[in-house]
Amino acid sequence: MSKHELIEIALTKLQKLPLEKIEEANDYISFILRKYDDELLQKGIEKIASEPGAFDFLNEDDLYTLNDAIEIYK
Repeated sequence: MSKHELIEIALTKLQKLPLEKIEEANDYISFILRKYDDELLQKGIEKIASEPGAFDFLNEDDLYTLNDAIEIYK
């Protein structure tokens, strides 16, 4: 079954429901979309982190030295 056909079937079923059940279904769909977005974000982070040199910025020289300190505590 195609995506379009499944959407049409779901819409037909939703039209038969009372408003409060449609709101409940809408909340559930929103939950699924948030979960899907989180999965996409996680996969994107994993892909970026797995690339060579992804953490090279951590090896840069320090931006500040002791001479940059206004006050030194001992």
